[in-house]
This record gives sequence, structure tokens and C-alpha cells, in this order.
Amino acid sequence: MINGVETGLKTPCTLDKVPLGEQVVTVSLDMYATATQKVAVKAGPPQSVNIAMRPAFAEVAVKSTPKGDIYINNSLKGTGEWKGRLIPGLYNFEARLDKHISATEQRTVVIGQPLELTLQPIPLTGSLNVMSNPIEATIRISGKDYGTTPNTIKNLLIGDYTVELSLPGYATAFEKVNVTEGVTSSVNAIMNFGREIAITSSPLGADLYVDDKFVGSTPFKGSFTFGEHMLKIIKDDKRLEKRVSIQQEGGENVFSLSFGDSFLEMVNGESFEMIAIKGGSFMMGSNSGDKDEKPIHYVTVSDFLMTKTEVTQSLWKAVMGNNPSDFVGDNLPVEQVTWNEVQEFLKKLNRIVGKKYRLPTEAEWEFAAGGGASNRTKWSGTDIESSVTLYGWYDLNSKSTTQEVASKMANSLGLHDMTGNVREWCGDWYSDYLANDQDNPTGAISGSSRVIRGGGWLYDVQNCRITNRLSFPPNMKSNSIGFRLVLVP
Repeated sequence: MINGVETGLKTPCTLDKVPLGEQVVTVSLDMYATATQKVAVKAGPPQSVNIAMRPAFAEVAVKSTPKGDIYINNSLKGTGEWKGRLIPGLYNFEARLDKHISATEQRTVVIGQPLELTLQPIPLTGSLNVMSNPIEATIRISGKDYGTTPNTIKNLLIGDYTVELSLPGYATAFEKVNVTEGVTSSVNAIMNFGREIAITSSPLGADLYVDDKFVGSTPFKGSFTFGEHMLKIIKDDKRLEKRVSIQQEGGENVFSLSFGDSFLEMVNGESFEMIAIKGGSFMMGSNSGDKDEKPIHYVTVSDFLMTKTEVTQSLWKAVMGNNPSDFVGDNLPVEQVTWNEVQEFLKKLNRIVGKKYRLPTEAEWEFAAGGGASNRTKWSGTDIESSVTLYGWYDLNSKSTTQEVASKMANSLGLHDMTGNVREWCGDWYSDYLANDQDNPTGAISGSSRVIRGGGWLYDVQNCRITNRLSFPPNMKSNSIGFRLVLVP
């Protein structure tokens, strides 16, 4: 201000057209004492004025141990610690923490005198006596180990807990308990024989319940009693249940649950990836292909998941315990399997994982191979004949044998080998197309041959088009026929 009139300027600044003679310059700033200085203004070059301002604050640092919310005069300032400046006066400092008695202190802030405070909320605790039969079970509470049973855990914060007790050869026990201030609570668990199980989900981090009892979040490892159990995951208002069977010998010990997104399935130590495919409508068939590709007709399919690759020999062995293939290799597609044998594979697989895997319908297969509802391609991944070699194995590049799955580029949906490598069984009976619009068609209700799609290592490029159709008796096999899986969410 000049002579008590605000200029609207902040230091440093230049004041123009100041009247000659003695002027009163006043400067003010939060946390500093207002300063005033008289200046004799003369004509000529600009004069320099430097005004020193005295602090009107103190530097204050407040820390909470353990880490709590810090309040000053009942106003939240931060969590754990706070540093800043306060003007002189009397202040109430407080650290608040759940399950603790708040720590409070009243102090006077003096200009120029730094103040450091450490506030210590007092924990509200009780004790917990943990026993088990048999003894020496490992105790775990809220992710922390507390030795083995029997044991008395002292100074445990009040509240509700799930006590996890684990012992090799026994099912993990989960006991709920409430710890009360100044009281010794007790847990006495009966350990039952069981087997260690791993549970994962897509996405991870879902709340996991076993037989309606909360046990933690995914991924999870623990021992379950033998027999059937109901698994349930909950995340973001979505929930999914799956019934599983824990066997004393053999059977599955890794279970995966998915809300319908892409996920990895585990079967007896082998894994395969399921790709989520958004349903939609498309024109099925071709007017420029073979006679059985006509008429083009409008088809709608619902959402489904499909294996990223053709079923491999390692997966077939994990489920069936044998390998019927001519061209042997764990990562090669399984072949020499009849349609009927595939049904046996599906029954065993579904019994292990508790789901309903099946062969794709012919409509689902063509929808997925062409890239979904938009930007569809003639071959899986491309419309350009010269580029087919980048996406599939056929007569010109296969060297007269199958090749490892996923060694060529995927199509736009992330699916490999839908052009070439091996032809793939579909669920439908082979029959002529109908011309009418259809929703989720499954083909004729009976017939003598099943549909196979996709061409293979011994076929020319034209027979690898996604609309190309072939048929094969369900009890016959070939070293150029395999399959992939579908799952409906």
C-alpha cells in the first residue's frame, strides 16, 4: 500500500507515477508482521526500497506413533505426521487411531520458537488363547504368524478376527473370534484331515468364501478337508460360486474362478488360457465359396470364451492319461481323436474343474475365427492371401506335419491357429444352411457326420478360409483333426 491505499501489486514490483515527497509504504503477508517504511521520493531514476518483515509464526512438526490422524484445534491436518507454520496462540494437538485411546496435548505456540511434538495413541488390547487338536498348528492372524498352538497372544488390538490354523496333512481351520479390551478370549479348533489347495481368480483380489466362510482374498493357498466344498468369490458387486471336490489321491488341487473375463485354467498341473469373446451379429457363410457355404445368413451369437489355442497333447494327457497323436510333442495340437473321444475328454475335464466346457458351435467358431462382429477377415487374421503364412500352417509352409500351437500370429481376438495346423471339431451335425436369421444356432438335430473347420497342415490356402466347411463321421479320426474348447459365462 502507498499512504494506506492498496496498489494491487506484490513484491518485488515497480511503482510508477509516485508523487514526489515523503510517502508511506506498507507491506503485509500472512504469517509475518505488517511492516511500514517512509520513503522520500525524488525526481530522476527509480529508487530502490527494501523492507524487512519479521516472522509472526513458529515452525511446528507433529508426529503420531503409531501412525494416526493428526488434528489441530479439531481440524484434520494429515496422517502420521504434519509439518507447517502456526501463528502464536494456544493450540490443541490430537492423534486419533481406531482401536486406540486418542493422544492429546495442549501447547502454546510462540513466535520464532520451533515446536516438535510426538503423540502416542494408547492401544486398546485384549488377549487370545489359541488351542488346537492336534497341537503345533501354525497360527496366522491378519497375515502375521503367531507361533504354534497352544499359545496365548497378548496385547492384541480389540476387534473381530479370523484365526487361520494350518498343519501339514490337515485342512486349514478358520475360526472367528472377537477380542475385547482387558479380556482373554479363546479359540479351540479341531483339525480335520485334508489336502493343500490353491485358488486363483480372474480378476485377482476377490474376496474368497469356502462353504460360506470368509477365508481371505485370491490368490489363496490352504488345506481343505476331503470331499465337496462350495467356493465363492465376490468383487465389485460381482459374485460367482463353484462346487469342487477334494480327493485324497489324484484329482485337482488348483482351482480358478472367473467372472467371464479372459482367464487361465489349471488342470492337473497343466494350464490353458480362455479368451473372452464379446458376442454379436454377423453374416455367416460365403457366396463365393463352395456350395455348402451358401446361402449367406444373418446370425447372432452370445458372449462366450474360447481357448487361445487348439488343445495340446500335454493337456489331453493331463486329463485322459494317454496321447493318441501321430505327431508327438507336448505343445503340438492333439490329433487322431474322434468326435466321440472328445466328448469323453470333456466329461472328465468338467468333472475335474467343475465347469461346462464344450466344443464350439459352427456359428461360434466362424464368428471367432473371423474376428468377431466387425472388421471380419477371409482367413483368421487377414484378408490377404500372401499374408496367410503369417497366421497359419498349411500345405506350403507346414513341412507336412503339425506345428507347435501359438507359433504363428493371433487374429484380432487373440486366437491362434484358427487357420491351418489341424482342422477342428465343432459340436454341430453337418447339414445345409438355412436362409433365415438365427440366434445361437446349433445345427441339425441329427445327422451322420459332424462339422470340422479351419483347414489344416495338409490343405491348400483356399481350404483354410474361415467359411470353408467339411464333415467327418464322429467315430473316425485323422492326424489333421483336433479341437478347441468353448465356455459360456
